[in-house]
Amino acid sequence: MKKRNFIIACCALCLTCFSVSAQEESQQLKIVRNMIDAVNQRDAAQYVEGFSDTIKIYVDNVLRVEGKEVLQENRTKHFERYPETRSEIQHLVEIDQKVVMHDKVWLYQKDYEGQDIVEIFTFKDGLVIRMDVIQSKTLFKGKD
Repeated sequence: MKKRNFIIACCALCLTCFSVSAQEESQQLKIVRNMIDAVNQRDAAQYVEGFSDTIKIYVDNVLRVEGKEVLQENRTKHFERYPETRSEIQHLVEIDQKVVMHDKVWLYQKDYEGQDIVEIFTFKDGLVIRMDVIQSKTLFKGKD
């Protein structure tokens, strides 16, 4: 009986911990979710809303994008080149001023498996100032 009550209590605690309403979600998580919504709507202007003007984006520790305007141009071209692109959040973890996201990205509708990507967003004053991207080296190769 004690074991059963313990299991019930643990389950209730887990449900409480994992049920976060939209009102309780942090601004940082809202920004990341908005970015993914923008990917799925292919809206470059919406995509950059949560980024600082001086954003720096690193892919495999190499600076690839610097500045919000450059990022918006980059996303506009990406959405034009891959009009079927979509993204789905797999996991989100927030630790202080950082959000770590594992998402799955599909560049083409016929790509059934998608590709795993991990992004680390660093925030300052409510905006993303740095984004580190870890992705397969073959994500964009041999797809055209």
